[in-house]
Amino acid sequence: MSTTDPVWEWRTFGSGCEEAERRIRAYPLETSPRRATHIVCDMSGADVRLADGELVVRLLRQSTGVLEQWKMVLHTPLPVDDITVRRLFGYLDMRPPTTGRESYTLHQFLEEIVAPQHALTSVQVGQRRHTTAMLGCAVDFAELMMNERPWKTLGVEGEDQTAVTATLAELGLTGRPNINVVAALKQQLAGSASGQ
Repeated sequence: MSTTDPVWEWRTFGSGCEEAERRIRAYPLETSPRRATHIVCDMSGADVRLADGELVVRLLRQSTGVLEQWKMVLHTPLPVDDITVRRLFGYLDMRPPTTGRESYTLHQFLEEIVAPQHALTSVQVGQRRHTTAMLGCAVDFAELMMNERPWKTLGVEGEDQTAVTATLAELGLTGRPNINVVAALKQQLAGSASGQ
C-alpha cells in the first residue's frame, strides 16, 4: 500500500483542443489502451478508481483557481480487505458498511460494497491514451468511452506548479477552465439522468 508526492494537475474534456493536440503530437508519444471503473460519490470529490488490478484513491489538497493539487492516499492491489474498505469510506466521508468478508475481489467489491450504497455510482471508462513529456510535465490526450459514450480529454500534470503553468501556455491552453475527472464524471452522469 503506497502513496506518492502531490501533483499539480490541469485537465479538460470535450472539443476545442485540436491545436494543443497537434502540438503534443510533435513529441514522441506512448499510446496505451486502458479500462477503469471509477466510483463516483454524491457527497465527496475523492477520485476513486479500480484499474489494472488495483484500487487507487486520490484527494484534492488545494486549488489555485487554475490548477489543482492532488494527493494519492491509497494505492493497493485487489482483492482488498475489510480494513481497506473502511479506510475508503473514511475518505468518502461516509459511514463504512458492515463487511461480511475478510477480503473482496473486484466483482465482490462492486456488487456487495458499492452497489448497495445510493450515494455511490460505478462508471466504466475505457480509453486509448497518448502520453509524452513537455517541460518536465506529463502531458496526455485520450479518446474515452464512458458507459459506452464517446468522449475526449487532455491533461497536464507535474510536481512543479510553475512548470505545469508554462506547459499550458506552450499548448495554448491558458484561460481554458480546469475540469477534473471527478467533476467531469458527475456532469456526465447528471446529463445522462436528465436524458441529455
